[in-house]
Amino acid sequence: MHNIQVVVKKRRSRGGIIATGGTITTYGIYKVHKFTSDGTFAVQNAPAGATIEVELYGGGGGGCSAGGGAGGRQYNGSKSVVSGGNYTVTIGGGGSGQTVNLSGPRGSKGNDTVFDDITTDGGIVTGK
Repeated sequence: MHNIQVVVKKRRSRGGIIATGGTITTYGIYKVHKFTSDGTFAVQNAPAGATIEVELYGGGGGGCSAGGGAGGRQYNGSKSVVSGGNYTVTIGGGGSGQTVNLSGPRGSKGNDTVFDDITTDGGIVTGK
């Protein structure tokens, strides 16, 4: 399981959005769909003009001999959804670290995390 996630929050209300995908929990007025691996946020029913709140975290960059990699970018925003919509979730894993051989290749960039048409960049490699 990656430590990167996509969190989809929708308000609980009578006649509101009905959806599946991810691990679903309830926090106050929200139903939260948390994805820690690739999947699909599938909307069975949504009223006209329905929106969800989305949090995305890109995979962290790999470290090098001179320090750790940078964390992935974070995105917080809203997205319109429609009944029958299937929204693809791709979780970006962290980049690889530098090998013990310090003259070897540097670590690698973290992978991007994607929710439908929203992309959050993975972190960069830092150090020498």
